[in-house]
Amino acid sequence: MNKVKWQKLYSNGILYYLLVEGYFKLGFGAGFIGITSQYIYDIGANFESADLAVFLFDYLMWLPAFALLGVSIALHSWFNFNKKFTEKN
Repeated sequence: MNKVKWQKLYSNGILYYLLVEGYFKLGFGAGFIGITSQYIYDIGANFESADLAVFLFDYLMWLPAFALLGVSIALHSWFNFNKKFTEKN
């Protein structure tokens, strides 16, 4: 992250940053990839034994927890970047 990129993100506001970076990218994007990877590992990459109900109710039920984790990480990074790149008078 550089100062120009931060100023562009900062101009959009904290709610936009938390929604896009935290909720969608970190929460649902990374969460879905991680959960899907874990499910594929657990079934031994044998897709014939895959069960949609097990995937939905045993794995995807954790997706909202990943979304909250993503928002908390984004909030922490917002404050760190704000402290690092904001001019002090």
